[in-house]
Amino acid sequence: MFPESPACLLFLYTMDMRAEFRRFPPPFGKGLFDMITGQLRFAPRYYGVHPRLQAAIEFLMRENLDRPAGAYEIDGRNIVALFQEYTTHAADIVPWETHDYHYDVQYLVAGEEKIGFGRRKGAKAIKPYNAQDDYDIIEPIEKPDYFPIRADSFAVLFPEDAHQPRVMSGAEMAVKKICIKVLV
Repeated sequence: MFPESPACLLFLYTMDMRAEFRRFPPPFGKGLFDMITGQLRFAPRYYGVHPRLQAAIEFLMRENLDRPAGAYEIDGRNIVALFQEYTTHAADIVPWETHDYHYDVQYLVAGEEKIGFGRRKGAKAIKPYNAQDDYDIIEPIEKPDYFPIRADSFAVLFPEDAHQPRVMSGAEMAVKKICIKVLV
């Protein structure tokens, strides 16, 4: 649908910014964008990033999202939706994580949270890598950015990103989220 040049992807990223994200400008001069964020209705703009990312977005847009917590395969183990219900917590309690082979598409069904975000480069694991589920738990990132994610908003985090989901935005809150693991 869209050319896959870095300039085009960066342009699309900046076009989908919302007021609450303006304090995190795109990383001009660093290559591709760091992440994608926005409202679900604008997500089809990113179909050209990866065919499996398109399938994940289409799942969110067409399926009944009121399911019990658990894992649901969308395309075998290539795309798996994790329906989650939890309470957000202070940033000093919630662990940081990275993935080697998956995009994280995080979509908030209900509630509000913040997601910590930083470059993965130089991150130190504090637990052994979990190869089955493709994640490292890492030491906190120095000087991370935090951005809010609210109901009907999504974020796509790439393997080169370190991230910290489940952070409270103001006060602890019950959240319903779908985290889709997309194999790259």
